Amino acid sequence: MIDERERESYRPLVLIVDDDVHVRVALERSIKQLGYRVCVAGDGAAGFEEALRTEPAIVLSDVHMPGMDGHALLRRLVSSGARTSVILMSGRGALDDAIGALREGAVDYLTKPWRPEELAAALDRARALHDAYRELSLPPAPAGSDGRPADKAGQAGGTSVDAVALIERVAAAVGRGELDAGSVPPSPARLRELFPMVIPALATLNDRIWRFSAARALAMQGIADAAETDVPLSREACYHAGLWLDVGASFLLSQIAVAMERQGAGVADSAKMTASVNAHHAALGAALIERWGGSPEIVALTRDHHGGSPPAPSGLWCAAALGGAVAVRLTGFGDPTGERLLSAEALARCAYTLGVGDTVLRRLTHTLEDELRSLWGGAP
Repeated sequence: MIDERERESYRPLVLIVDDDVHVRVALERSIKQLGYRVCVAGDGAAGFEEALRTEPAIVLSDVHMPGMDGHALLRRLVSSGARTSVILMSGRGALDDAIGALREGAVDYLTKPWRPEELAAALDRARALHDAYRELSLPPAPAGSDGRPADKAGQAGGTSVDAVALIERVAAAVGRGELDAGSVPPSPARLRELFPMVIPALATLNDRIWRFSAARALAMQGIADAAETDVPLSREACYHAGLWLDVGASFLLSQIAVAMERQGAGVADSAKMTASVNAHHAALGAALIERWGGSPEIVALTRDHHGGSPPAPSGLWCAAALGGAVAVRLTGFGDPTGERLLSAEALARCAYTLGVGDTVLRRLTHTLEDELRSLWGGAP
């Protein structure tokens, strides 16, 4: 039997950082009811020290605090190499602030006052990411009693997979046309199954990519329908672009999964793996889409979609920028493959170019919420 101390260790620890004692008490009560252990800190500096001492699975921090604010705490946690998922929250709820937090490394962004289901969903996503990265980085386990490696990937006796070197080899091979990438699916749901993802931890990361891509595709399609502009904007092109922009990342994760299963080992460094996927996926995705017969405009957008605003952005480029912003609102998290380097001015320029204001985008967000919830099967 598992004694109480062992049972307690299975419950993830959440660190709440907020200078408002009433918020801390309310959050602590709600989070404990969800089955987590909780510790608290009253400001960013104390939160950083508590995070180093207790190594929580999740840090839930307010943005606006005196002294070290939430953004500064996030940056310090990231730079320290702390293996924790950070959720930032704010009562102001500005999209620019949310995108900035996600770009800095937060895994989610909550607005105050939060709804219980939003808090639970954010914690579930943060826990899944923490567990996935922890599983990927586990050292090989000792061999079994028969001297052979265990069967479970990530807990076997093989040599760790050098994901960075593998990604570079795969990217080069795809560029030479040496790897078969399959065919393009006609729906967001089938995108989820396009590439094999035999390692559960990598399937978790890929599911996040799929959710964001599906939200962006439907948002871009809706923007094409609502646009009032003379700029050419194809509804079909918007849908496919939103769906395909990050397909290179899914392809790379599937290749890493195959290597992990073959070697029976975890990856050498999950943080470097993620950075390498983010660095290579755009060019790789463009090569795949070009092979699939995608239009030159979608290929170019895929290759450059993590860059800044071009001098003369096309209608498709603007739809992708605005669709990504709507996807942030719909999913509650940012693009898992790295945020686009867009200013508020760039987004406003795109809205003006396409003739869609914030009211239209907000209405579109509400319209798509139920459709995406159905597509996701009711999961958070």
